[in-house]
Amino acid sequence: MPHDYDMTQKDPKETIEEYHNRPLFSAPTITKVISRHAGTVLNGEPHVHLTKTERKEFDEAFNGVAKGADTIPLSAFPNLLSALSISLSKDLYITHVEDNLEHNGLEPGDDKQQVTHHQALSLYTHTFAAPGKHGPRLRAACGRNDLELVSSLLARGCPINTSDGNGHTPLHHCTFYGQARDAIKLLNSLSGKGNVGKLAVDAPDNRGWTPLMCAATNGFVDTVKTLLDCKADPKAKNKEGRTALHVAAGKGMDKIVKILLGSSGGSGTLNEQSERGWTPIFDAALHSHEVIIEQLVKAGADLTKTDMLGYTAEKYADEKVWERATKGAKKKGGDA
Repeated sequence: MPHDYDMTQKDPKETIEEYHNRPLFSAPTITKVISRHAGTVLNGEPHVHLTKTERKEFDEAFNGVAKGADTIPLSAFPNLLSALSISLSKDLYITHVEDNLEHNGLEPGDDKQQVTHHQALSLYTHTFAAPGKHGPRLRAACGRNDLELVSSLLARGCPINTSDGNGHTPLHHCTFYGQARDAIKLLNSLSGKGNVGKLAVDAPDNRGWTPLMCAATNGFVDTVKTLLDCKADPKAKNKEGRTALHVAAGKGMDKIVKILLGSSGGSGTLNEQSERGWTPIFDAALHSHEVIIEQLVKAGADLTKTDMLGYTAEKYADEKVWERATKGAKKKGGDA
């Protein structure tokens, strides 16, 4: 029922305590989560201005199809797109080419009509998903698990590994929000097919973090499993020399640690040392992740390893946590 008094003022029937505890506005009711992605870059098609390199590529492709002529027949426009590594479905061709014919002074349905260089360029800029403009949309679409948009942008020539200023590729963005397992599978299935380039599964960002490391530190179990199925390398190291097992151990992601230890590549990083000499158990010890310390000891972690200061992992651990974790692990190992 609506209130007939100022919500910022005390109601006559309220006590002072009720007034102070009452929120000014009712909490919203969430009926559906559309996306957990924080960006808003998916609204509308951006206007594309070709770079000098992209313009040169278009000119060369047009001249190749025109074979010395000043125009090409409309029926040859798909060949021009193909020469520019764009392969459109019938629906995409209608949306991005046929629906823009009249705007460029061309008649829909007349495949024999001649298309000038200028008209072809205009049609191309409406079709080409230039990485400078569409790269953010591709990365956001991956984070949102928008498979239709991902497929469309890749078909329209947006590079599958196009990265942002932090070096994050579309695959990195799949790992940030924990809901893009299908997008990862889609990227992997399209990798190297048709006009789509080869997916860089272990592409490092500016800090050397691979998508697997990002998924591991965020604790996204399904994402980590999917990346491993896509042949992501658990042995890859970032610029600090840390692996996915290091970051998972440091963040207390015991389920991820278990998965990595169970993988062929991940188990080999159990005693891998970072630039400062830390193995994964050092990361777990520093943050008192008792369960993970136990997991790593049981898996065969070398407790005699020392870092660049000459300390073992035990030096960084809470004494009681370390004692419980190492004794428990050794006991279980003996029972096995």
